[in-house]
Amino acid sequence: MHEIDLDNLPRKKTYDWFNNFNNPTYGLTVKLDVTSLVEHTKKHNQSFFINMFFVPPVPFLQKAPGN
Repeated sequence: MHEIDLDNLPRKKTYDWFNNFNNPTYGLTVKLDVTSLVEHTKKHNQSFFINMFFVPPVPFLQKAPGN
């Protein structure tokens, strides 16, 4: 992990705008193979959307193959 130089941040104006929020949030886009979850959901006639809430994030935080 490295320290970010906020004074020379290319998008400092955007950072400052979000930083002033009482509860700032962020988004993240990842490639995620949910094949086994889809199979489980269909097999047990469950909601895929609800099941996604209960997927533990730890396995998906590891580096994806080929990246």
